[in-house]
Amino acid sequence: MNLFIRAYASCGSLENAKEISDAIRLVLFQFDPVDFSEPKPYWKMPELFEFSFNLSPASETSFLEVIKSCGAGWLHLGNGQDRSSVWNRVEGYSFLTPSVAWAELALIP
Repeated sequence: MNLFIRAYASCGSLENAKEISDAIRLVLFQFDPVDFSEPKPYWKMPELFEFSFNLSPASETSFLEVIKSCGAGWLHLGNGQDRSSVWNRVEGYSFLTPSVAWAELALIP
């Protein structure tokens, strides 16, 4: 199993991207986040940077715990061991940091 998250945030510079990456890592600390790529501008929307982390343990319980950290904005796909959820910013809510515009969380075999 693999549990990973990709978050897309407005940050404006590589220096600010490092700060956002550190903030995301702090929020996800109990899932032992490990970068699987350096923050970089998202090719479809260059005003957003992409932040990607592998999380552990890679389990449905961990997947659901990440989801519970923000109560609104989720679209859930898949079922059982192959799951994916996308979070989009909703007024009055934030996920990981206030700069995150959207994110994808996936649990795959």
